[in-house]
Amino acid sequence: MIHRFNPTVGPLLLAGLVSCNSGHGKSTASDPQSAPSAESASTSNSGAAPAATATAATSGKGLATFGAERPAIRVLEAGEAPRRTLAYQPKAVSRNVTLALAMPVPGGSGGEMTHRFELSWSSTAAAPSRYAFAVSKAHMAAPGSPSHPTMQSRFEQVAGVATAAASDHLIFARTQGSPTTPSVPMFLHLLSVPLPSEPVGQGARWQLSEPVTKPGMTGEATRTLHLRVLSEVGATIGIERQSTWQPRPAKAGVTGTSAFEAEAELRFDDVLPQSAKGTFRQSTKLPLPGGGDEPPIETTIGVTLGPGSG
Repeated sequence: MIHRFNPTVGPLLLAGLVSCNSGHGKSTASDPQSAPSAESASTSNSGAAPAATATAATSGKGLATFGAERPAIRVLEAGEAPRRTLAYQPKAVSRNVTLALAMPVPGGSGGEMTHRFELSWSSTAAAPSRYAFAVSKAHMAAPGSPSHPTMQSRFEQVAGVATAAASDHLIFARTQGSPTTPSVPMFLHLLSVPLPSEPVGQGARWQLSEPVTKPGMTGEATRTLHLRVLSEVGATIGIERQSTWQPRPAKAGVTGTSAFEAEAELRFDDVLPQSAKGTFRQSTKLPLPGGGDEPPIETTIGVTLGPGSG
């Protein structure tokens, strides 16, 4: 197991952004200032998104959408009785949230590299199912590394919308700013909880499949959701997501896998969890020029969502 990371640019492998220099047999993490971003990815499922939502999310150059297509959800276990149909009932909201990402410094020297984003999250009474989010403050840090005002400024230009087209169809899109790595809307989408249309009770489990598609990448993901605690106003949800991907067009021997596990505290009047904590893991396999494989590039990122300041 190895980590090939530049500690000054943070967790850049988290969406498979690894470039392979076949002439020298070396792999490098992409530079967020010049390379395609994780945010260029579109994580979606079978079905069709509303035309207005799709147009708003993809009308600008380089804008990124996650969950654009409606997923097909399969209930694995209905859970305990009494059971009921869960549904979002969005209300106007205005709150600040913090999204924090942390990973160990490569090499076992101790310490963490961190990204911390303060976001506004709001909707209006006229359109409670359409939320606006924006990064108001970004902070990146690593032991012994200088500050990065250019990267900070780039993140602080990111804004977007999230739409609850239905309780099982949650769409997150960047509508302002340049692509970034890590991608804020990608992680908000990973933490979201599509709800099943069938009645369920505490202990229920449901599953959905998500094709992973982006320029230069293709794959499949499966997300399993576990209803651990249910109340009248919300729920505690376990999230497990597994995915595999490969370059497009294919490069012999280059593959990747990722896993995401989290627990989220959810209110049914707001599609973004009130809080969540989890771990994202990715493994990227690259071939050696003379045959065989390099040791896998392993990435582990802690993910936390919670109340913001102010």
